Amino acid sequence: MNLTDIQSKIENSLANGFVDQKIAGSEELMPQFIHNGPGDTMLLHIERELSHCSSFTFAIAFITEGALTSLKVKLADLATKGIRGRILTSTYLNFNSPKAFQELRKLANVDVRIAENDNFHAKGYIFDHDAQHYQSAIIGSSNLTEQALMNNYEWNIKFTSYDNDSITEKLIQEVELAWKQATPLTTDWITIYSENYQPVVRAEPNTNKTISANKITPNAMQCEALNNLLEIRNSGAKRALIISATGTGKTYLGAFDVANYQPKKFLYIVYREQILDKTMDSFRQVLSDEPENSFGKISGTHRDMDAK
Repeated sequence: MNLTDIQSKIENSLANGFVDQKIAGSEELMPQFIHNGPGDTMLLHIERELSHCSSFTFAIAFITEGALTSLKVKLADLATKGIRGRILTSTYLNFNSPKAFQELRKLANVDVRIAENDNFHAKGYIFDHDAQHYQSAIIGSSNLTEQALMNNYEWNIKFTSYDNDSITEKLIQEVELAWKQATPLTTDWITIYSENYQPVVRAEPNTNKTISANKITPNAMQCEALNNLLEIRNSGAKRALIISATGTGKTYLGAFDVANYQPKKFLYIVYREQILDKTMDSFRQVLSDEPENSFGKISGTHRDMDAK
């Protein structure tokens, strides 16, 4: 099969990224690993792709006003060129504030819809290049938030594919299906959402903890777990099991649950004293802002905290 010029460039670029880095490829088409390193942020890659795309689609669960502000000038430039885009987002965990949805409505050249799936947690950025018949996509851990685009340690892969490849076909099928099933973002929708909105104290996703105004707040995983624990307790159940990967914030989750439930006494079991010392510190940071008579004084000794 005779390949077109762009197909040959993509083939060589993919070979450079996945087979042998000695193979010469086009830098803008090469697969890239993005983790918000010095001078190599998600924001920079998104801006580069927006600069020469013919259209774009973002499927993103979490969006903040700050991230939209960072992209506002670039999106305005695209609007002057008649280039449009789509953003598919969600109400997952009540992370997106009414203000964020209001800011999305202000983007004249962007159509916005809300995914019907309550567990919509996608994080993908797709850029179409119609003239050359290829798409670029960035898929990984970064939501459309300031920290995820510039500061957080994220894992994302950028890749390019031609129109007729299997990955592009599957990706587009998933996006189009979710888009058709989603609800258009309207002023009336925002009004109803605002009336029912209950903000969840939260940190940026993918961080273990965030200190805001000297107070530690739950991250996305912890918020979801806390909501599930509340539902389990309300159902009358007496036991629950949480399984989460190392580094996702299980210790702080325990402290947040104690603060929410406010028991007279609680037992926290660990298998090493060094872990217990760190646990004590984590619990103090979370519980120090709570009234002492809610769950007893937090002492500097293991025994007073009933942790063994």
